[in-house]
Amino acid sequence: MRGQHAGLDREQTWSDETTHAVHESLVPRVEFVHEADPDDPQWKIAAYESPVGERLWHATAVPVEIMRVLLGSLASTDSAGIAAGSMVSEETIAEATRPLADARWGHTVDGRWIHWQAVEDHPAGVQFDAFTAHSHHSALPAWTFWGGGACTLRWALHFSTYAPASVLQDVALEVAQEPVTARTRRMNTLSRTDIRAQPTRRASPARGR
Repeated sequence: MRGQHAGLDREQTWSDETTHAVHESLVPRVEFVHEADPDDPQWKIAAYESPVGERLWHATAVPVEIMRVLLGSLASTDSAGIAAGSMVSEETIAEATRPLADARWGHTVDGRWIHWQAVEDHPAGVQFDAFTAHSHHSALPAWTFWGGGACTLRWALHFSTYAPASVLQDVALEVAQEPVTARTRRMNTLSRTDIRAQPTRRASPARGR
């Protein structure tokens, strides 16, 4: 969406293997791998300091329909805030996971990890790795959203440190309201509605560093 509501726009690449969606500001970018292996990320997201600056945070995902929510969140008019992300603090963690608390998800602390588990035995959860979040050199994700069947993991979203609390909150709200289990599917193409700004339901403002 151009003008007042900046969005993601589709950009053809030099390869038939990937498609890129790039924000008008050129700082949030999405790469879609058409034929990724089942266990490899099909979606790769990154936000940069400037069109030619350093990467500030990134995320990956295996095939999952909830990517529509994530793409809509990335297409926010606040592209600079999205790209800059959020500093890790008790306040930003609370804001990012507020939808889980509102949905009465339980949470436990296990050493470096905080786990949130869906109610009523829904196979979905969220994990925050405090050690990774405070390590500048770790390649591990700070946040993981996951869902599965009875015995296997079917989908996962991984976010690095400094992922914006508002984006995490949008994903948490969708998972809390309707746990994503058997809805996973492989999207072989990106349609215009996949990559343009979509309305998202936010529990409360969660911007900031």
